[in-house]
Amino acid sequence: MDLYTNIKMKREELGLTQDQLAKMVGYKDRSMIHKIEKGEVDLTRSKIMEFARVLNIHPVDLLGIKVDNEKQKRDIEYKSSRREIKDEDTMHLISKYKKLNDTGKKKLHERADELIDLGFTTEDTCGSIAEDLNTDEQAI
Repeated sequence: MDLYTNIKMKREELGLTQDQLAKMVGYKDRSMIHKIEKGEVDLTRSKIMEFARVLNIHPVDLLGIKVDNEKQKRDIEYKSSRREIKDEDTMHLISKYKKLNDTGKKKLHERADELIDLGFTTEDTCGSIAEDLNTDEQAI
C-alpha cells in the first residue's frame, strides 16, 4: 500500500475524523486531508514525520516500505535525519540539546511544539524519506 492509503487506514483505525487529523498535523480544515488521502498532494519529509508521530506509526511503516527488521528502520531514520542537519545553527542547537537532562529535553519539546502551533514554521523542501529508503534498499 502507499503512503496516502496508509494515512487514511491509520486515521480510521484510530477513529479520527479528517477534521481532527487536520488540526493535529497543523492544517486548518479537512480539505487538505481529503486531498492527501486521495493522493493529490505530495507531502514534505517534515509532514510525513508529523503524520507518523500523530498517527503513532513508524514513518517507514506509514510509507508502506517493507524492511526486514527494526535495526534497518533505525538506520533509515538516522540517515534521513542526518541529511537534514545542514547548517551551523542546527548543529549549535543539537549541541545544546545534548547537554539537557530528560526534564529539560521534555520542556524543550513542549516549547518547540508551542512555537510550531503559533506558526513559527517553515516548509521542509528536502527530498522525501522514500528517497532514503530507495537508497538503502539498493545497498541491502
